[in-house]
Amino acid sequence: MSFCSHFNEYLSLLEITYPQFARYSGLSVSAVRRYKNGESEPAPDSEQFNKLTNAFFGLPVKKVSS
Repeated sequence: MSFCSHFNEYLSLLEITYPQFARYSGLSVSAVRRYKNGESEPAPDSEQFNKLTNAFFGLPVKKVSS
């Protein structure tokens, strides 16, 4: 499974749009859009990756995957 597939799955589970996620994470809307569309991936040792993971762990999950 690709990064963008995982990213989109998490956004769906959290019931959050990518612009909302961008605001919450502190990343730009354009960066989050590129991750969502598979045009870019953050490097694992980057500040962007840290912002992504901190945001995902900080948001409550509203749905349970089946």
